[in-house]
Amino acid sequence: WTVYADNWLTVSTFPTAAQIDGYTHFILAFWISDKGPVDNGLSWARMSTTQRRKLKQRLTSGGAKLMIAAGGATDHPTTAGLGPEKRAQLLANYVKRYGFDGVDVNYEDFAAFNANDGRAERWVIRFTRELRKQLPSHEISHGPVAPLFQPNRWGGGGYLRINNEVGGLINFYNIQFYNQGDDIYTSCYQIMERSHPAVPNTSVFQMIRNRVPGEKIVVGKPAGAKDASNGFYSAPALGSCLRKYAGRNGYQGSAMVWQWANAGRAWVHTVR
Repeated sequence: WTVYADNWLTVSTFPTAAQIDGYTHFILAFWISDKGPVDNGLSWARMSTTQRRKLKQRLTSGGAKLMIAAGGATDHPTTAGLGPEKRAQLLANYVKRYGFDGVDVNYEDFAAFNANDGRAERWVIRFTRELRKQLPSHEISHGPVAPLFQPNRWGGGGYLRINNEVGGLINFYNIQFYNQGDDIYTSCYQIMERSHPAVPNTSVFQMIRNRVPGEKIVVGKPAGAKDASNGFYSAPALGSCLRKYAGRNGYQGSAMVWQWANAGRAWVHTVR
């Protein structure tokens, strides 16, 4: 049960364990490959060591994990020619220095994927291997958009290849079922059973049939209609949908939301 926080947080507005009750992972956004921490990643780094320690204790006292999201829509490391091992080392250093429990890899270099030559997939695979080498006991999740799991679409194999090669190093997938076009992933059936023809074979159960472990799939949705270009699905409807399918084919009924400012505790209590 994951929530991202990108809107600026300060010492006075950083949430407590009671405020995030129901979530298991609170992810600050972002760290990017050519600049390092930005947004809440930068806000966190600018706090004093004492402030960070106290805030993390308050946040995680109920058992939740504090993570950093690496990447995002503005980060294109493969296209920029940045080496994956070096980027993983820099990220791992940041994670350890600033006390995070793990990393969420938001690789969104779509130009590299669309080249269909395998460069994107190789970059992510090498990056993940080095990141796990540097962070053997931390949690590592990935946050791809759902169509990257489409078979026979990506010349390099897309996320199905990434899952096949380094899935064992990844704890779970915060999969973005939004921002993929109008009327796409906007029904329970499309999300769980059979996806829209524009993005075939990318529903939860279709991914599972393509060897993505059901227990690692987390269904991601925007908190409100303004939190994404499209793909919004109300919290009550999502909760009803996920509870219906929880426990089938390994899927645990887990969800992710973008983002904290518009989700709060109410969203997870409705969905969960």
